[in-house]
Amino acid sequence: MVRLDSRISRMSRAWACVAACAVLAACGDGSDENTAAGRGGSPAAGSPVPSPAPTPTPSPAPAPAPQPASWVECAKEHQTCSFDGLRKVRYGTEASNVTQTRTSGLLCNNNTFGSDPAVGVLKTCWVETVASSTPSPAPAPAPTPAPAPAPAPTPTPAPSPAPAPGQVGPRVSTFTASGPITASMGQLISGVRITNPNGPCITIPAGATGVVVRDSDIGPCGGNANIFIEGANATVEYTFVHHGNRGVMAHRTSGTTTRFSRFDTFYGPKFNGTAIEYDYMASGRIEGNVVRGSNYASDAISVFESSNMTLVNNDIDINVAEPSAAAFTMGDATNGNPGANNYVAGNIVKQSGGVPAGVFGSSGNTVLEKNCLTAGIQAYNYAGTFVGVTVRNNVINLAASFVPDPGVIAGWSSNINSTDCSRLPQ
Repeated sequence: MVRLDSRISRMSRAWACVAACAVLAACGDGSDENTAAGRGGSPAAGSPVPSPAPTPTPSPAPAPAPQPASWVECAKEHQTCSFDGLRKVRYGTEASNVTQTRTSGLLCNNNTFGSDPAVGVLKTCWVETVASSTPSPAPAPAPTPAPAPAPAPTPTPAPSPAPAPGQVGPRVSTFTASGPITASMGQLISGVRITNPNGPCITIPAGATGVVVRDSDIGPCGGNANIFIEGANATVEYTFVHHGNRGVMAHRTSGTTTRFSRFDTFYGPKFNGTAIEYDYMASGRIEGNVVRGSNYASDAISVFESSNMTLVNNDIDINVAEPSAAAFTMGDATNGNPGANNYVAGNIVKQSGGVPAGVFGSSGNTVLEKNCLTAGIQAYNYAGTFVGVTVRNNVINLAASFVPDPGVIAGWSSNINSTDCSRLPQ
């Protein structure tokens, strides 16, 4: 039998629960069966859902700062500054210089840069070590596909063979026989053997610019010279030139280069008989040649009334028959115009007979340095003009020299009195 007071008590608690539920439903506590709690936590239909916080977009990596440019010495005045690609080149001294942007090398002199930034001083070229180009912005990275097998590379045509260190003369041992050649513009003459007792073996006329003679055997020949040059920017390299009235003769032109070639045996009488002769030249270079032979009737290397000339790293070991002839002459002239901006360096001279090699005139900025002159030097005003001459840091047999006024020559006290070429300053 259920007691009445117990039923009344349970009913009171039930009504109290009903009343409490009604209040809670009105307040929206989520206990109604249509709320999220009644369906196990799913949001009610029509209720707003907060948007998730957006994922931050990563900032792009900053572009690397450009490398600061630095400068590296590449050549002294009248030498070649060699480099690859587009570079800035500075010319002059640390205190006074000019800059150009050039591609793949240049000749380090006033003509190239159009001015003399440090008058009366031997200048230097420096090349910028960072390429002078503005990089394009990097594109957005694309998905990397699976790599395909790399195709076999296409062979690059081989350039002319690079010389072994110290190599002089032809780099080939077999030659194609040829008759005399009159060159045309841009012609390459290579791997030939030419003899011609009746005239020059190779003639490069005034209109034939950019001719190259390479890896050939030229001689015996007649005429003015084995190789007679009037066309601009000719090059004779890695060639054996021998037995003729002159070896290479360049006349009233510019840009002639004779390098890494061997010369031997040239005949007289006087004013013939030179191995290499440059006359009335606007510019030229004689570099790294070996000159041999006996009974020279004239200067073995002669530079006459010419400017912007470079005579470097030649090995001359000869006997001279003519009493007034020398191993080399720079600044020679008869009309007071011996030329300017001429540079002589790194030459080794061993000579018997004749008179010492040297400088006989200068219109300005003529420098002889780091030569070994075992037969002495001549340095005096033979040409009628002798200004701006520097003779420094050479090894010279002073007892065999003729220098009547050292006071007009810059750097004279720095020379070493010796015949030992191993004492040359580095």
